Amino acid sequence: MLGSQKELENTQESLVSDKYYSLFHYTGEAGLHGILSSKSLWATHFRFLNDLEEFSLLGKALRPYLKGVDENIPQEVYEHLDEFIKKHFKEIIEPVAPAYITCFCPAKHLNDDSDEARFELQNGRLSQWRGYGQDGGYAIEFKAKDLEEMLQSEISKSGVSYPNRIPMSSIGYLYLYGDINKIKSDKETERFIKELLSEIMNGIGEMFNFRRNKIEPEDSFINEYMMKIIQGASRIKHFGFHEEREIRIVACASNQVVKEQNEGYSELQPRKVYFRTNNTPYIVLFDREGSPNCVRA
Repeated sequence: MLGSQKELENTQESLVSDKYYSLFHYTGEAGLHGILSSKSLWATHFRFLNDLEEFSLLGKALRPYLKGVDENIPQEVYEHLDEFIKKHFKEIIEPVAPAYITCFCPAKHLNDDSDEARFELQNGRLSQWRGYGQDGGYAIEFKAKDLEEMLQSEISKSGVSYPNRIPMSSIGYLYLYGDINKIKSDKETERFIKELLSEIMNGIGEMFNFRRNKIEPEDSFINEYMMKIIQGASRIKHFGFHEEREIRIVACASNQVVKEQNEGYSELQPRKVYFRTNNTPYIVLFDREGSPNCVRA
């Protein structure tokens, strides 16, 4: 299953709580009432978010990493890389464990005492108020560290897994200008995503080596390869959204029974999927008795 406890502990990427004390989740009145009363969060299926390019920019981001990969990979893969990635999601990933997302905007960085940071901490982010403030929006402040601890405990619960190596992760924004593709974020996130993209291209090369030699890859390789595909796709958005500096939770909800091999796990049942009044699918996180309240204000 994706995102094991061991992987989360061994990551070299800093936790969000190492950078930010608080995170803000912008929502409407109904969302505020639901979060405070149930002590849970809803994560929305990635195909129903407000960004129509969600999970679709990975192919474009990979293009600078095409050089140096196995030269025997068919040319049509290079020419149709976007379609190749989309086929992975449609035929392999979504039938088993589609991704659900809930988003936050960070408060000021722990080391940032600028006037701009303090203003935003007191007044919120303009781009989010434009989206949620028309009918009376709210910004709910969460303790970043408490959210991470709750997500760690969710890993052992039935039917949900986390593909990223840390419980919450920062977004890299893809800047496209002619043939120039650049990832813009904080320096650590940029470095991590670039390394991840290189690993994905190497994985694509290995996949074609298996096919060319008519070798069936081991399940462990397929699992790691698909995990990286989800990581890459979930951590890249268009540069037009860069003002948000988004922090997100990406949860893969099992559609079928999954047998976990790691010690301490048993057979995991499918995660229950709910639907909003507009038929948008979502899952509930932290819907267990005794969930701690990590809301600050």
